[in-house]
Amino acid sequence: MLAKILSKEDCRKCQFCCAYRRQSLWETPLFEPEKAERLKKAFPEARFKEARDGYLTLDLDGRYQTDDPEEEARCYFNKEGCALDPADKPFDCAVWPFRIMKRDEEVMITLDKDCPALAKTDPEKIRSFLKEELSSKIWAYISEHPEAVQDYREHYEILEVRKNG
Repeated sequence: MLAKILSKEDCRKCQFCCAYRRQSLWETPLFEPEKAERLKKAFPEARFKEARDGYLTLDLDGRYQTDDPEEEARCYFNKEGCALDPADKPFDCAVWPFRIMKRDEEVMITLDKDCPALAKTDPEKIRSFLKEELSSKIWAYISEHPEAVQDYREHYEILEVRKNG
């Protein structure tokens, strides 16, 4: 979905978005229970745990080797790039480095400025892509899946805002 602004090769080399420190486990993607069951059959090593609103998320606890809070645990589906078919990819992953967040009465489309591949991308190109191709898909998705909205985190750049409700 994001191939127009992020090079697949840059993403494959980096894989920043496919690893989670303990303090960033809130960013692990949400999976519908049926999808998680299907994926467990195709990827027997994958582990899930309850998240919220009936959704599951990755259970990465057993993937950490130390107590270092900076240690990263890789996603089960990261096999030199994402091994998931586009239909099985969680929405969070499909739109990353964009995130949907809320603060007070606002819902926002934000951008994770820590994405290394974005450093190579013209900010105007990112904003144009969001406006022309992605924004309407994100708003439609969260109108049907409000559980996908995370609490706002300060280091995320706010790109679009709507009133909640």
